[in-house]
Amino acid sequence: MKKILAAIITLSLVACGSQSEISNETVKKPETQSSRLSAEDNQIVDKIWYMESSKVDTLIEKMKSIPASEQDAFVLAALEKEKVVTESQKIKSQGYRDSISDWASLSNEERLLCVGNPSACLKIRSAATYAENEAFNVFPDGARHGRQDAFRHALWNAVMTTEISYWWAEHWSNAHESDAPNNNEREMDYYNNSVGRSASWSGASRYSLSTTIKQKLLNQQLVCQNGAYETAPLKATNNYPCF
Repeated sequence: MKKILAAIITLSLVACGSQSEISNETVKKPETQSSRLSAEDNQIVDKIWYMESSKVDTLIEKMKSIPASEQDAFVLAALEKEKVVTESQKIKSQGYRDSISDWASLSNEERLLCVGNPSACLKIRSAATYAENEAFNVFPDGARHGRQDAFRHALWNAVMTTEISYWWAEHWSNAHESDAPNNNEREMDYYNNSVGRSASWSGASRYSLSTTIKQKLLNQQLVCQNGAYETAPLKATNNYPCF
């Protein structure tokens, strides 16, 4: 199976061509803290990750007129006005859709990246929310292990690559998988994340990226699991449910 996946990845990367060439020149690379996060650090992360989507969009729009070197300070100042996130708020946000709990529960590696780079974290949160909602609308079936799952991961990485950078998309999505068991479910996510990054191109709209990723799924260029369990074998996606 690994040989098959490697062959599919190679073909997918060749097919994408120059679309994967995203400039990193204006993007600050991640800075991580020590491996231990304080209560204050965790509140910074929670305020970003559980913020209302409309507020996230407003802050990102305002950031466009602010020099990159000042964006982290701008976000931190905005977060000071936000209320402390409670555990009940987290539970409520995790329950409204089957797949959201996986996205709402950040790994320690993700939290380290977020607290050291709040402006990038805000953009990644926006990309994750868009990918989660778009995946549900385009492929209602297979929220985990199936088509929706595959599409969500690929689209999330495509949007991060276009709107931040390939470097950021790769490192954040790898951090997202850092706590996951080493099984076919994680292998599926790594693969679809990679295809999504390579399918991106500079200046692409989210709609264009969604259309591109959907076509890749229908053309069997993403992978899903042939069964609704973590160790189920992988297979190429197509226009039918994966299980």
